[in-house]
Amino acid sequence: GKTIAIATGFSTEFGLCLIDAATGEEVAQISLTDRPGLLLYVPDGQRIVVTAADGKAVRLIGLSDAKVVRTFPNAGHIFTAALSPGGKHLIVGGFDYEKSAWFARRWELDTGREMDPLPVGKGGISHVVFSSDGTIIAIAADNQKKVAVRLLDAASGQERRRIPLPDQSGIKSLAFSADGKTLAVSAGSATQLFDIA
Repeated sequence: GKTIAIATGFSTEFGLCLIDAATGEEVAQISLTDRPGLLLYVPDGQRIVVTAADGKAVRLIGLSDAKVVRTFPNAGHIFTAALSPGGKHLIVGGFDYEKSAWFARRWELDTGREMDPLPVGKGGISHVVFSSDGTIIAIAADNQKKVAVRLLDAASGQERRRIPLPDQSGIKSLAFSADGKTLAVSAGSATQLFDIA
């Protein structure tokens, strides 16, 4: 909670600007070779995950030396990304326009080892979030025909439950309660709360 990261650059110079949250002062600039997309702080507060806006790569950056620690190669446009509560696993989801296929890839953050992908099929993926204990992954499946939330077992990737939503206007966000027992789903003009059990 001490540092704010802001994506910068609009033409040829891209990077991150790090701001002291207490004073509002700039503390560092990190240069990147491409326009940043999503930004995720690793729970240790010492690293940040940055997706490239074109979806071609995901980078883990150390904030102490402002250097890229690891690059996770990717193909396809990234719509969503999430870190497990302890920061051990990273998931990115989106659509590969060259293959005309949805994807949900995941890696071990510290080793860079790619794990088995999560099944998304034709349902697609617009949002992803881990439960607070890291055992459940909620995926918003939103292909504009059938809107649903799928609950997956984080260890096996197997689907535990599917929550269909009557509102077909699309899912805007997902969030688990701190105890992991309730899932909030914002879709259309309402936010609904679901009991996970």
